[in-house]
Amino acid sequence: MAINKLCLESGGTWQDVSPTDLDNDLQLRQQTERIYNSYQQASQKAIIAMNDWVRQHQEMFLEIKEDLK
Repeated sequence: MAINKLCLESGGTWQDVSPTDLDNDLQLRQQTERIYNSYQQASQKAIIAMNDWVRQHQEMFLEIKEDLK
């Protein structure tokens, strides 16, 4: 599955995304960095919340220990 982008420079045609797009487009890189930073913060909060919930509801989980012989 290819990821496409709308390229206005070429008359509004769709093109495949290139790994160098972030290197060549400062605005795209800045937008992507803002989105990624938000994602990192949100994912850390979600992981902490899930871990807290699991700790508070340990009776709902089964712990499997592997025999290390």
